[in-house]
Amino acid sequence: MPAGKEAIKQVGGRLVDLQQRKDAKGKGVYPMRIRFMIQDLIDTRNAGWMKKSFKAAAKTKEEIRQDAQRDERTQKTDGSEVMIAGQRPAWMIADARDGNSGPGFKTDDGPWQDVPSKSRR
Repeated sequence: MPAGKEAIKQVGGRLVDLQQRKDAKGKGVYPMRIRFMIQDLIDTRNAGWMKKSFKAAAKTKEEIRQDAQRDERTQKTDGSEVMIAGQRPAWMIADARDGNSGPGFKTDDGPWQDVPSKSRR
């Protein structure tokens, strides 16, 4: 087994141990938020680093039609999108193809004002 996979296996085991740790009263040592984050990471690893993401942005009618056709083929009804963990979101890839991102792209953020700094004397 490659060294990276062995390290991931050890870290995953340690995370499970930390998630299940209890204090003297039987209550979890870590807050629920941390335990859910650990569980999400473990679930993502067990699913082959694929996870569902729910888009909050508005869609065009054409995007809705394409999503509906894709969902019919995959038999999904929850409105989620499965993506590889660490992969760029589709909207970032589309912006890069259109030339709307990158080091040479400048956005018009409106007028900027210089804020005078106080001199230290």
